[in-house]
Amino acid sequence: MPAGRNDIQGLRALAVLVVVGHHLAGRPAGGFVGVDVFFVVSGFLITGLLLREHERTGTISFRSFYARRARRLLPAAVLVLAVTVAASALVLGATRARDTAVDAAWALVFAGNWHVAAEAVDYFSADGPASPLQHFWSLAVEEQFYVVWPALLAVVLGLAARRTTPAGARQARRVLGATVAALAAGSLAWALHVTATAPAAAYFSTAARAWELAAGALLAVAAGACTRLPDRLRPLLSWAGLAGIVAAVGWVAPTTAFPAPGALLPVVGTLLVLAAGTRADADRQQRWLWPLTNPVSRYVGDLSYALYLWHLPVIVLGVPLLGDAAPALAGVALLTLGLAAASYHLVEDPLRHARWSGRLRTRNRYGLAGAVATVLVAATTTVVALQPSSSGTTPDPAEVAEIRALTAAAYSPAVADLQTAVRVALATEDWPADLSPGVDEAIAQEDVPADVDRCGQIGYVDVDGCTWGDPDATRRAVVVGDSISLSYVVTLRDTLPDGWSLTALGAFGCAFTDKVRAHPDADVVAGCEHRKELATDAIRDLEPDLLVVANMYVPRPVIGKRVPMTPEEWRTSTATQVEPLLDAVGHVVLLAPPPSDVNVADCWSRVSSPADCEGRVTASWEAMAAAEVALAADLDATYVDSRDWFCAEDRCPAFVGTTPVKNDLVHMTQAYQRVIEPAVAERLGELGIYGPSGAWGPPTPSRTPPPPSTDRGRAHAV
Repeated sequence: MPAGRNDIQGLRALAVLVVVGHHLAGRPAGGFVGVDVFFVVSGFLITGLLLREHERTGTISFRSFYARRARRLLPAAVLVLAVTVAASALVLGATRARDTAVDAAWALVFAGNWHVAAEAVDYFSADGPASPLQHFWSLAVEEQFYVVWPALLAVVLGLAARRTTPAGARQARRVLGATVAALAAGSLAWALHVTATAPAAAYFSTAARAWELAAGALLAVAAGACTRLPDRLRPLLSWAGLAGIVAAVGWVAPTTAFPAPGALLPVVGTLLVLAAGTRADADRQQRWLWPLTNPVSRYVGDLSYALYLWHLPVIVLGVPLLGDAAPALAGVALLTLGLAAASYHLVEDPLRHARWSGRLRTRNRYGLAGAVATVLVAATTTVVALQPSSSGTTPDPAEVAEIRALTAAAYSPAVADLQTAVRVALATEDWPADLSPGVDEAIAQEDVPADVDRCGQIGYVDVDGCTWGDPDATRRAVVVGDSISLSYVVTLRDTLPDGWSLTALGAFGCAFTDKVRAHPDADVVAGCEHRKELATDAIRDLEPDLLVVANMYVPRPVIGKRVPMTPEEWRTSTATQVEPLLDAVGHVVLLAPPPSDVNVADCWSRVSSPADCEGRVTASWEAMAAAEVALAADLDATYVDSRDWFCAEDRCPAFVGTTPVKNDLVHMTQAYQRVIEPAVAERLGELGIYGPSGAWGPPTPSRTPPPPSTDRGRAHAV
């Protein structure tokens, strides 16, 4: 088997290109399987090197092995980490810049996968902004694997190879092969289990990924046998393997159970390509495998590590600045390529081979020239794209008066005042200088005040400690649901009429439905069912006059699945949870969450504009709203639409007046929870839900929103 193989470089090129495409443009949908190709190739190559060293010297030098790994990985990685932290400090808000620095510290010690798992990140459905260093998780998995792998090989080979003869070496390989196969099978079995029970954690787990590296290692152990494969079979294996990888890229999706069994197809495909190339003259024999062995693929394969390191920082920092139009994405791709080529020719390759001698080799010289040119072009594109396109105007008094007249004619007074402020914000082209709190402060702030936060913990229900209002109340309201319900508690408790009390029974991450929705925090998933039982028992004991149910509409699957609940499934699941309580409550209100489209923690930066953080009422939000309107009719309940408190004409600003609206994708800031109090109280009073008289009444007809309307048949229940 040759020291270097063109088909392996081509595999690396294919793997990194699909990963970059997936993160940059969302295409191909299964591009993330490129990481699995890297795992198999790595296990194959590293194990082969260690085996040949042991057969040549009778031992494995741990010092040499880890020195080689350090020279291979650390220089480029440290460079990317340093540049990313510095760029984040210049571009991102203070909170995300600080988080990026923490991510860099974890990445530097190859523990990034533990960090993202501890932060309850779900690779496929994270509500928060992506870290520009999140991709270092895969390097962490590899290096954690290689902490123990050389020692395991040395022990097994040392015990098995009782003779230094060829027969003894073959016996040692057989014993090692059986050991590796057993380890791979155990890891795969664990991966199947944890993917079904905790898919978010499984994705980043070394134990759930080790079978992929071990599969490559097993092929390295069996490489001698593979050299005896018939020549006529090798092209079939190569093309079948390549077809399997391409099929996985097109077929595997975020809804696929991953890493097991979803990663089986790309892993097997990679093994077939590697096995087909085990002849000593494989490069000559595989000239027909042109997609992998052509000069361009080989060069991209050379750059693959650098491309992988640079791509996510450039994407995460660049796309919010430049936008996601095709020319902007092309500029981001060019900048990634230029930075990768520059770091490869100037840092990675010279230091790995210790060839820096004052003169660059011819190949490095030409590669560096191209890299510099690419960086300059991409940088010029970036500077042009970042030039301000507006003068930062705000509506003048006449425009504000016109907006106020329009809203006054269409809404009741408090809602009209809020709508006026929303529309003025949408027409403002600069962030207000007197935002309170500032966007960075809002992002860093908890979703709710401390006294409400303690009421939303998953492990217990404290009725007395989570009740506010009139000490002599004769009527009681209870709020239940996930974190959205808790974010409404401040608004509702501050607007209670005399004679009312309010009790918070919601729990973070635990929707009030009969099914437990997937959540990246395993403790939430484990405790949600019991928490809902406690809340249900409390509701039956309290027999409230009003039960307010509020959950987020962000699509999430039920536990153990990747496919989000459909609106109809959501309607049925909520009905199953709420219907048994109807005999214990006076009336049920389904309170809609804020529309969720743009994550302010993602869009906000030192160079962003309010337009960058403007959200929309999405089709998925409207579908969930329609399902709850129908559910309200089924339960003889009242559905309260929240859009008028956050949006106008389905456009939703990031701030209203001088107050940031949200601190992430879905949650109101604590300050905005108070801004909407008059409008919420007025709307509930109009509906007769509660008011000064505390009397129930039928919902009042909704007023027609002001023209021109972009209403797409949305279901207003109020």
